[in-house]
Amino acid sequence: MNKIIKSLLLILSLFILFYLLTLTYSFTNIYLSFKQENHINLQNFIDKKKISTNFKKQLNTIIYEKVQKEALLKIIYSLDEKTFDIFINDYINKLSDYLSDEKILISLYKNPEIIKNQIDSFKLKQTQILHNSEVPTSPTEILDKKKFHLVGPNIKELYNDTNFFFFTSLENFMLDFSHKDINIIIKLNLDKVLWKISSVEIKF
Repeated sequence: MNKIIKSLLLILSLFILFYLLTLTYSFTNIYLSFKQENHINLQNFIDKKKISTNFKKQLNTIIYEKVQKEALLKIIYSLDEKTFDIFINDYINKLSDYLSDEKILISLYKNPEIIKNQIDSFKLKQTQILHNSEVPTSPTEILDKKKFHLVGPNIKELYNDTNFFFFTSLENFMLDFSHKDINIIIKLNLDKVLWKISSVEIKF
């Protein structure tokens, strides 16, 4: 009986160790990808579909709050709500897909106000476009610059910037931190043996 209990405890311990190692490995790669602006590596640790879906939920709330708060937008919207709902939905879908790209996510890390700028510039016009962001243009150039640099996470910086972190379930992990005086919440989902970013929320 004791042997069975010991075996079970050993299996459980190994599982927990492997579980934590996968999170540590994934988080380290995500952190270094942002720091080194390596979008090629980052794409292995993001779930674009889930990130886009979560951006859509956030932007839907933010855009409609903006429409209701700003008098001019509210008046224009009231003239033809059905048509503008279609326009807003299309804009949100495009912006969400745009922000979910690994290159743009790195740009967001460098300048979190990209989202705020996009929202501030929102108008109920068919000519509405997505403003260009600072995006790495040459993947090979980035790799050449970072290839021979062996660095690890800055633990002190991470500790000082982190507000809190916890598991919301066995497959979900949440990290709340401050970056450039802006509060950011990132959620990771376990996908087989890797943890991937599934949501990014930037609070202004």
